[in-house]
Amino acid sequence: MTFEIAKKIEKLPANAKGISLRSIKADKDGAQMIIVSDTYGDIKSGVENFRMMTNADIAFRMRGKSIDVSVMPSEEIIPGTTPETTLRRHPSPHNALRALTEFAGTISFNSEDATDVIEFCNKYIPIDGCEFVELDLDQSRLRIIMEAGSLDQDALMEKLDPYNMGIVK
Repeated sequence: MTFEIAKKIEKLPANAKGISLRSIKADKDGAQMIIVSDTYGDIKSGVENFRMMTNADIAFRMRGKSIDVSVMPSEEIIPGTTPETTLRRHPSPHNALRALTEFAGTISFNSEDATDVIEFCNKYIPIDGCEFVELDLDQSRLRIIMEAGSLDQDALMEKLDPYNMGIVK
């Protein structure tokens, strides 16, 4: 069964002061967020520090008046006794999102909705019994697509309600 976690995002004025989260997109190929700010020095150095501390494949790129921060999924390596017995698991789609939202958690965004989405992702993704498919956040809405064999809707709603999120089937 495929389902969607959704949230309506309050749109900020274009000239809002502080750091604005414009979008997050994540799927099996990686995770990316676009940020708009008055200055980017702290964000750039934050990306570099996060990369050194976590060994995440995180990078930034300036795009006009915004900064694009992206993370590529990494393989999980399980050591064996010989190189032949070392297991390399395929990249997990949620590990790129996890690294991106952990980094985003270090930023003070000017939107309570953005902060809620980051906090929710850091606290609950991956959701037990569910497989992450895609996340799409823009200035008006959040969509998280998940797949599950079965869904305990009441248990999931306990996690979603504090963040004013809902389920769309």
